[in-house]
Amino acid sequence: MSVLQESHKRTVHTLIEALPYIRKFARATMVVRPGGVALASPQLAAGLAQDVALLKLVGMRPVVVLGDEPPPPDGPAVVDLISAQGGTVMELSSGIGPAGRVSLQVVELLPHDVIPVVLAGAGGRGAAVPTADPDVIAGELAAAIGAEKLVFLSDAGGVLEQDGFEQDVVSECDLAYLGALQAAGKIDGELLPKVSAVRRALDGGVRSAHVIDGRVEHAVLLEVLTDAGCGTKITK
Repeated sequence: MSVLQESHKRTVHTLIEALPYIRKFARATMVVRPGGVALASPQLAAGLAQDVALLKLVGMRPVVVLGDEPPPPDGPAVVDLISAQGGTVMELSSGIGPAGRVSLQVVELLPHDVIPVVLAGAGGRGAAVPTADPDVIAGELAAAIGAEKLVFLSDAGGVLEQDGFEQDVVSECDLAYLGALQAAGKIDGELLPKVSAVRRALDGGVRSAHVIDGRVEHAVLLEVLTDAGCGTKITK
């Protein structure tokens, strides 16, 4: 088999692998909260925009939550990148404090050909207000709108567990296991607000939360549409 044929075979295999996930999550709402290098890198930000646009195109209902992160150096903001992929973006402000009334606006938009982008704690683009953590708002919003999934893109790569002298990503766990890691002091840094948001979302009825590796290109598609995933899946 030639190199070209092998490449085509892998492409077809990936598409076939994605089919059951596309079918399973058709019309499912997914709250995506990117951060870190996923927004700071022009290449990764462009890939994230493609992921979100593709999820919408195949019938899912992505909702993006942004904080006051600056756009990539010499690159457009994620909102503009999503629009460039053909997605119709509607920017919404969460206002000061928790998700609040923005959840009602999101629910109204979900059935339509629109990708809601919630600016957490902001009065509009470039007018961020220091307030509740955007990760926490993402968790509250996911619970309020009955999302199927809450997806965090993290530089940590997922929930980590010490294995000898190395740290390995936990591929899947439940809230009890996550709580045990936190009690043992094994959850810190950027993961702390995410863990709080995950707990709020799952207690509020969200089926699964995902902390995935935002340093990997197309991490959202890998997590949602493939068997291998790209980080840690957490269930109640």
